[in-house]
Amino acid sequence: MSMHYGLSDYGRMRYMLQMADLLKIKKKFETQITEEPANKEKYQKEIDKSQAKAKDILKQMETYAQKTKSCGVIAYAQFQSMNGRDKFLQAIKKTGWCARMCSKKHDYKYMKTKWWPEVHRGPEPTVIIW
Repeated sequence: MSMHYGLSDYGRMRYMLQMADLLKIKKKFETQITEEPANKEKYQKEIDKSQAKAKDILKQMETYAQKTKSCGVIAYAQFQSMNGRDKFLQAIKKTGWCARMCSKKHDYKYMKTKWWPEVHRGPEPTVIIW
């Protein structure tokens, strides 16, 4: 079985996009240095500024990661056979509502510590934009 998880946290993505923008800026100035060696110092200062900003964003991202825990809220499971799929569905369905509410024995099956997984048939693989 192959599983892919969807995360509930898009805060990290914001920092990653900012880092990607800074890397583009750095690459642009590095290209300009090779094209115009006479202005190397000017472009190097811009590269240094972008690297300083990147370090600040990295610190912010680390602080954010310490404060917020990333949790899986959706999982896409791809089974090798229909038999494997059926076994998985039986393992989820075996636990009745009362057993889930009254016992902590099945807590490991919860997603984000409070949601019982809902199983739906996924779209055809040709429809998914990977």
